[in-house]
Amino acid sequence: MNCRRLTILLCGAILCVCHPDLTAVKKECTPVARVPAIKPDYSGITIPPDIAPLNFAVDEPGTGFCAELTSTHGPSIITANNRPLLHIPADQWKKLLDRNCGEPLRITLYVRGKNGQWLGYKAIEDTIAARPIDRYCTYRILSFQYNYSSDIRLYQRDLGSFRKFQLMNTDNFAWGCCNCHTPFNGDPGRFIVHLRTAHFGNGMLIADKGKISKIGARLGYPAWHPGGKFIVFSVYNVEQRFHASAEKDLIEQYDRQSDLVVYDIERETIVSVEPLSRKQILETWPAWSPDGRYLYFCSAPVLWSDFDEVPPDNYNKVRYSLVRIAYHAADNTWGPLDTVLSARETGLSISQPRISHDGRFLLFCMHDHGCYPHTQRSSDLYMMDIATGKYRHLDINSDYAET
Repeated sequence: MNCRRLTILLCGAILCVCHPDLTAVKKECTPVARVPAIKPDYSGITIPPDIAPLNFAVDEPGTGFCAELTSTHGPSIITANNRPLLHIPADQWKKLLDRNCGEPLRITLYVRGKNGQWLGYKAIEDTIAARPIDRYCTYRILSFQYNYSSDIRLYQRDLGSFRKFQLMNTDNFAWGCCNCHTPFNGDPGRFIVHLRTAHFGNGMLIADKGKISKIGARLGYPAWHPGGKFIVFSVYNVEQRFHASAEKDLIEQYDRQSDLVVYDIERETIVSVEPLSRKQILETWPAWSPDGRYLYFCSAPVLWSDFDEVPPDNYNKVRYSLVRIAYHAADNTWGPLDTVLSARETGLSISQPRISHDGRFLLFCMHDHGCYPHTQRSSDLYMMDIATGKYRHLDINSDYAET
């Protein structure tokens, strides 16, 4: 047998394994009255029409796997493999989603057992959104050794494909850390990025309308005002300690002091506003409402008198409430403070508020104490309807820390 004929036979055998006769499989399969387990779990979701293919792994035992993706208009997509990893052809995926904006998407999975018998699972039902998603996402990659900052990178991902682009790498500025890459309203031409370096010092870079400037002060979590003229930052004195007991969260992180300050971009000045920088009160995690009328943030009373003691008294009893303050852009004045959700009511500590673009919903974390949810397994996500003040625990939470 020559090499060419052998290659053709091998390719044919692979195709037979990866692409079974779906018509025959449907007739012969044993129905399973539940949806299959897949990773990630894409059941019951809304899919943006411009998202990259949602490839997935099948979490069911088998020797062959085949999925059919169908919607209202156009031909279906069939993908198969003898391993539990199913890849969706990008061109077919794009055509199917383009033709079916606002329509349902059904994923029907067939799994072949060791005995050769196919199982046909109940279809996964999804919805294709009518509107596209914002195309790009930025994110940070760092070592699992969180305190080792010699290799931290910022990337931009094209959500319509799997292409990614490196924006920054700490190797370029000699043993440093970069974080808090925050654009103004998603504009890639206006953003801030926080740098901490051994060689160039610490500071915040602001890219604004073709100009790059540096703030020399140590500033923390930012919140651009929707008008684009100033940014509210947190300023804090953060500490970390470690527990020896495995029954506790390993890292204990807390602020000994924290306030909010306002940075005027045009004047390049930092202003302290009395309602945001109160003595014996910890303020952090600023977030603006989309109309710029309210600044939301988290607030808690200081429970210690000695700021040099490590750790301070009652650090693990500090619980933050969610508050907001009105801002009047016409005369650049601030209104009274208003408690949105009190820690006394919840018995938990609130952090990281985020308001939806339409101003209707508020997403936030609640956890046992403090303001750093990423170090606490108790941290879960909650959603509030701002108009009613009612909130709920989200179904997507796990036994790990959600932030």
